[in-house]
Amino acid sequence: MPPSPQGHPVLFQAGSSGRGQQFAVSHADVVFSIQPNLPGMKRFMGNLAEAAQAAGKKTPGVSFGIQPIVGGTEEEARRKLADLVEKLPIDGCLARLSGTMGVDFAGMDLDQPLAEIETQASQGLMKAFANIEGDKPLTLREVAIRWGLAVGKPQVVGTPEQVAAEMERIWRETGCYGFNVTPTVMASSVTDFVDQVVPVLQARGVYRTEYEGTTFRENLGLS
Repeated sequence: MPPSPQGHPVLFQAGSSGRGQQFAVSHADVVFSIQPNLPGMKRFMGNLAEAAQAAGKKTPGVSFGIQPIVGGTEEEARRKLADLVEKLPIDGCLARLSGTMGVDFAGMDLDQPLAEIETQASQGLMKAFANIEGDKPLTLREVAIRWGLAVGKPQVVGTPEQVAAEMERIWRETGCYGFNVTPTVMASSVTDFVDQVVPVLQARGVYRTEYEGTTFRENLGLS
């Protein structure tokens, strides 16, 4: 087969551990990362830059996973999130978390801080979610619920203007390439984001109104 117009497909890599970052700086065009909050995102960006410098490589772009939940008011958006959480079966959440982490969490204390649980799970993910949020460590129950709803991605909850403002803040403070957006309810949550949030991002001048290139690689600004 001859090469495509963009040379080779854009390579996304997902891996937050030290070993994953070393692999990324050698092979990835863009790194996809799940971090639970803004401090975790900043830490990841710094660690990846250090790994790239140590390897003598250019730092790949980073795309963070987020889950927008949009409402006409902030109260409505938070009610949407509460309704989603209420419908989640905890056993299903634990199964999904166990499958991702590679360890069976069934039978473990749900209200024990994740940082205190010793496992052979994915070290990058465990480290990310063992971090303190405010002054309270995340418990296994809290992490499982987040995993059941968004595979660990942070929710950006609010009006279209609030969601757009928070996305811009994360982008500016971390220097990330952009975001992988996870829906909640298909397809209404996708429609809400496209029809309500994207126009606000465009009006703020931080999201394109048309594609500049003809390939995915060109539109990501990759050489």
